[in-house]
Amino acid sequence: MSKATKKLLITASASVFLMAATAAPTFAAPSNPGYYVGNQKYLLSDIAANPSLLVQLNNNLNTKGLSSFIADLPEGRLNYAQFMAANPGKLNLSAFKTFAAAHPAVIPADAVIIRPDGREERDPDSPLPGISVQNGLITISFSSAPSVTPTIKDFVVTQSVYGGSNPQVIVPSGLQLNSDGTMVSLSVPTIAATDIAQSIVYTVAYKLSSTVSAGFTLAANPTTGQPVEQAAISTVSAVNGTITVNFNKPVSVAEATYGMKISRSIDGGTGSTEVPSLVQASGNTVTFKVAEVGQTAAKQSVVYSLSYMNGTTINTVGFTVAKIPDAVINSASAVNGTITVIFDKAVSIAEATKGMMIIRSINGGQVSTEAPLPIEVSGNTVTFKVNEVQFTDADQNVVYSLSYLNQTAYNTVGFTVAKIPDAVINSASAVNGTITVNFDKAVSVAEATKGMKINRSINGGQVSTEVPLSIEASGSTVTFKVNEVQFTDADQSVVYSLSYQNQTAYNTASFTVTKIIVSAVNGSVTVKFTTVETVSEAIYQNLKFKQSIDEMTPTNVTPTASVLDSVNNSVTYTVPALQKLYTEQSVTYSVYNGGSIAVGSASFKIHKLQSPTINTPVSLNNGNKTVTGTGEPGFKMKVTITDGINSIDNSGEEVTVGINEIDNKYSIYFSTKVYSLINGPITLTVTQRDTDNGREQTISGITGTKSP
Repeated sequence: MSKATKKLLITASASVFLMAATAAPTFAAPSNPGYYVGNQKYLLSDIAANPSLLVQLNNNLNTKGLSSFIADLPEGRLNYAQFMAANPGKLNLSAFKTFAAAHPAVIPADAVIIRPDGREERDPDSPLPGISVQNGLITISFSSAPSVTPTIKDFVVTQSVYGGSNPQVIVPSGLQLNSDGTMVSLSVPTIAATDIAQSIVYTVAYKLSSTVSAGFTLAANPTTGQPVEQAAISTVSAVNGTITVNFNKPVSVAEATYGMKISRSIDGGTGSTEVPSLVQASGNTVTFKVAEVGQTAAKQSVVYSLSYMNGTTINTVGFTVAKIPDAVINSASAVNGTITVIFDKAVSIAEATKGMMIIRSINGGQVSTEAPLPIEVSGNTVTFKVNEVQFTDADQNVVYSLSYLNQTAYNTVGFTVAKIPDAVINSASAVNGTITVNFDKAVSVAEATKGMKINRSINGGQVSTEVPLSIEASGSTVTFKVNEVQFTDADQSVVYSLSYQNQTAYNTASFTVTKIIVSAVNGSVTVKFTTVETVSEAIYQNLKFKQSIDEMTPTNVTPTASVLDSVNNSVTYTVPALQKLYTEQSVTYSVYNGGSIAVGSASFKIHKLQSPTINTPVSLNNGNKTVTGTGEPGFKMKVTITDGINSIDNSGEEVTVGINEIDNKYSIYFSTKVYSLINGPITLTVTQRDTDNGREQTISGITGTKSP
């Protein structure tokens, strides 16, 4: 069948169902409307909720063919292939109902419902088979042949003798199927006649179906023709799992179980009915195997009550089930943080911890109780995780004492927590102000400083003890900040010797503090270091300076600025410039680095001011009214001329000497003033001073003449 045909079929059938849902059917509607493909039924409600079932139905139909398809709808139940053969063309609802009423399809005897999760459930609309029995043979009749040929394993057969409470499952020894497949004959063991009549009942379930039952009566042994004396219980005894009954006469298993009722109570509680799993008969003695009563944490009193053939006499028998024996500690061991206990049997966590007490002492001192967490169990081995004993600077003897279930005997286990091993210096290095120590393991600041001694010597001289200003630890590396060695005017070889934890071997680290070079000019002092990068900022920004002039007592000088020259490894400090005087000055700048002794110095000279002069001979007349001379460049010049009675000068018209030492000339033009002088000898005086009228010098007694 093509896919298009199958789709039309399913769609048409669903349409019939939907149309009919608006009117009440005139026949008994199915409890679970749907479609059969062979013996597998797909419910309409499941298909609507799970469309994947429709794909499964179509695949199944493609395999088994259209003749296997039955529509079981509220309008009726019919074989769709037969219906379409009788009613070709477009689907007609009226024809569907008429055909279903006249030719109702038979539901397969082994029909099952396919659920969305793949489970199979017995179809409740499938008719139960009929059953008839005789000694050694069971006959099953189906309303229609099952879709799959039955086998012995499809049947579950239970046999009950005397209708008692101990039915037994039996396995048929053979199976025969009639020609149309609607009747199955099962061969079962023949039951032997006894001296009393026996009521035999067989119960049969086919696949997932409900059970059907049938029975017959097996007459008494015909040797007497009459039932013999009824057996009775003489004595009863029991152990856990077994009840032994002694009758007053030999009995078979069937006689012993027919009419036997057994109930059990524990510790006087509500009785429960016992169904023996095995019954064995030997003469007067019958053994009933029953479920054993399991051991618990407390002992149990068990009582069986037996009633036979509905007799009023109840036979009772009891015994005690001992409690589960407590576990016992076989051995224990421990390492830091873990205690391992081996019991004499497997235990659970609850059993291992119930009544377990663990106490701990260190070096025989105060006892403390341990609360294990977590706990792991593997068979009879239990691991208790406890707090680890922390390392200290001394060995510690740790003892755990274990008491289990209040046992007076203590199991003890001990171990030693070794002291923290001392670190060892691997290497050391130093630069001015810093010592770096590498240990063989990570250390804290406290560990690094405990027992650390640092000595310092300079140029092999006196040894001094260093007290670090600060300490930083990072893993195995520790940095000690120490006082910097001050710079001087000579190189200094610095050696640090380190002793740690009183170790006899000394670790040494050395470096050289190179001298500084000082140079100076008027107004600045330059200090040259070995490398600026190795000089702390505090050093070059806080150097102190003193100034001495002409070897007089030095005075403090404060720089007004400093400039770092990292290329030339120098710092230039700006200091107040000194003025020239009329005498030469010898200037020395000394540099101090925190001490009272200069670490470097530099000297220079400041040349004296030029004294004023007048060029001679001086001869003034009406054609020559100018006086010339030399002086300090930039200074103002004043010349006074006198004839002994009259005098003239250039006050208010002072001139300035040239601007450099080469151009140090001046020229003063007296204009008409010369006419006021008497012809004859004259005397000249020259005075120079700076623009602030300071540093003044006067030269007098220069002679000349005045002529017409």
